[in-house]
Amino acid sequence: MAGPERPALARRSFDRLDPLTAVSPLDGRYAEESKPIRQYSSELATMSVRVEVEAKYLVALSDYGVIRNMSQKERVFLEKLGPRLTLADGRRIKYIEKSPGGTDHDLKAVELWMKERFKGISLEDLSEMIHFSLTSEDVDNLALRLNIQRLTENIYIPAAEGIVDNLLNKAEQYKELPVEGRTHGQDALPVTYGHEFAVFAERIEDEVEKLENQKLKGKLNGAVGVFSAHTATMPDVDWIDFSEKFVRSLGLDYKLATTQTNPYEDILERIQIVQRINNVVRDMDQDMWRYISDDWLAQEIIKTATGSSTMAQKVNPIQLENSEAHTELSSGNVDIFVRELPISRLQRDLSDSALRRYIMPNVYATSLISYKNALTGLKKVYPDTDVIGLALDSNWAVMSEFAQQTLRRAGYDNAYMTLKDRVRGVKVDTKEKWEQIVRSLPGVTDELIAKILSQTPRTYLGKSAEITDITIAKCKVKILA
Repeated sequence: MAGPERPALARRSFDRLDPLTAVSPLDGRYAEESKPIRQYSSELATMSVRVEVEAKYLVALSDYGVIRNMSQKERVFLEKLGPRLTLADGRRIKYIEKSPGGTDHDLKAVELWMKERFKGISLEDLSEMIHFSLTSEDVDNLALRLNIQRLTENIYIPAAEGIVDNLLNKAEQYKELPVEGRTHGQDALPVTYGHEFAVFAERIEDEVEKLENQKLKGKLNGAVGVFSAHTATMPDVDWIDFSEKFVRSLGLDYKLATTQTNPYEDILERIQIVQRINNVVRDMDQDMWRYISDDWLAQEIIKTATGSSTMAQKVNPIQLENSEAHTELSSGNVDIFVRELPISRLQRDLSDSALRRYIMPNVYATSLISYKNALTGLKKVYPDTDVIGLALDSNWAVMSEFAQQTLRRAGYDNAYMTLKDRVRGVKVDTKEKWEQIVRSLPGVTDELIAKILSQTPRTYLGKSAEITDITIAKCKVKILA
């Protein structure tokens, strides 16, 4: 049933864009967390890099001898034109696009704005060479990839490595702290807490390394990908060579064979690496959540915070849960892009144009919110050594692996089944009960019994500490590389 209509004054409150009135939680509730990517994903950011590409294209035409030489002053002006684009400039470009009689074309509006800027200065004679022989996609595919690359380098990788750094610190701090391992949710062999943190750190850092080495590919070859206008108007210019040099000058790899659309496999490969990092973070969130649930990890108490509106005792792991939710949002959107972006009818349709506007907000912003919450959650937890120790000391059945392997090494027949019959389904919750089981084993020498009893759940840790040290060192080398 429809609710009462809002009074006019209240309705007007929603006309102004504010974190409280934003349609999306990304610019609303999570505005502070998502703010860093505005300089890469917003409409103004897109305009800025479009201008940058158009300006650099003009300089490249001059360097290649296609148009007249430029003075140093002209080059500096063009170099700064995109990066210095202001909100007022962006509004002017939007007015050129959307005003009555406007272009109704966002890239054409950028071109016309640049022509306005050239009026009355020495570059005015080159106005008609702005966007010369280009299609919008020549500019847009480069602008999109530049923004994604810069976002990856300046915001995303530091956020992911912030988690890695915290995990490595915890790995170092707790590399010798024994904790009961679990497989299939059941009691398993002991490990150290540090080892578990190191595993997550290396998994994330391995993917970050792939991200650092993965290259995005740009194209610049005209409306259907074959330099039609370029070649017809200036047949003596080696446009393939020019195009490759220009694209590579932007820091991108080069893609020659395309339709109007630059295929998206490079971007999809990039965001699928992000998806894998999301999955590791989500896996970590869930494990930390379980450790908190079992009281193995305690949470820092913030006196002013409220855990529940009714249950006053609650201290909930809300940051880890929030992180988990945002990894699911980010990764789910990756699936959409992977499914849809490779498809473009014949030489081009515009479905990709709308979709790709959501790559940075829906994949990167949500992952950044996740990582910030995960890091906050990690910083708030610390091991409760009393509870952890109690769990270790009350489960001696886990030592049956060591016992049966020791017996097998000594040539004892059917060691596995002998131990299995004595410990499976039996609560071996004290050292005394374990000793009783070991001493009841038929035909076992006192020397073997002593060897079996020499290990405890607190000492049967294998190479946990050594593996942790090696992993920490490897990750630090990768981070510093």
